[in-house]
Amino acid sequence: PTATPPPAAAALTPRLGQEKSARLRYPSTAPPPSPSSAPPPPAAAAAGRHGGGGGLVAGDQTSLQLSLAPGTTAFVGTQASTKVYRNPSGRPSGHATDAHVGQDAFLAFTPDPTQLFAQSTYRQRQEFTLEPGASLALVDSFTPGRVARGEAWSFHHFSSRNLIRASGRTLCLDSLRFDPAEGPMADPFRGGRHGYFSTLILVGPRLRDAAQQL
Repeated sequence: PTATPPPAAAALTPRLGQEKSARLRYPSTAPPPSPSSAPPPPAAAAAGRHGGGGGLVAGDQTSLQLSLAPGTTAFVGTQASTKVYRNPSGRPSGHATDAHVGQDAFLAFTPDPTQLFAQSTYRQRQEFTLEPGASLALVDSFTPGRVARGEAWSFHHFSSRNLIRASGRTLCLDSLRFDPAEGPMADPFRGGRHGYFSTLILVGPRLRDAAQQL
């Protein structure tokens, strides 16, 4: 049986010497934020997130809430790809992220790819709110199935929506949807022969130089 879990939350404080906390509820689990060994910046933490099981099955819904205090630096990733298993009944699986990045803070949000098994359905929504001087590095990736098993582009539905706001206005709204009802997903002008898709978004003063080099 599956159930909608309560949201997981992590709070990062502005200095290494102060309290660092992570509030988490089953089935979402993650290690507490840990200080970085590098000298600068003065406040840095790393956290991983992963589900309590081996992947998402029909109807599973997960959520993550993040809040970075002013001046903090944090990396959030996953232990491995997020596997979305087959779903013949059509009950969608999904994930939602809501993150607040404080003034002059830096969030690197780089989970491993979502892996879409044959007959799977997955919908994702991620929203980031940035305070003045905040920076965000966001990676959103997916693979079209277990290609070695001949499952490329055989999932039922995939959609991902990334929204980034700052100073009360929308900086970026990126939406992606793959659905066979809208045409063959393996069409050369859609997925084609490619086996990996990734979106990289860099925002804020800490990433200005890196963005200009792309």
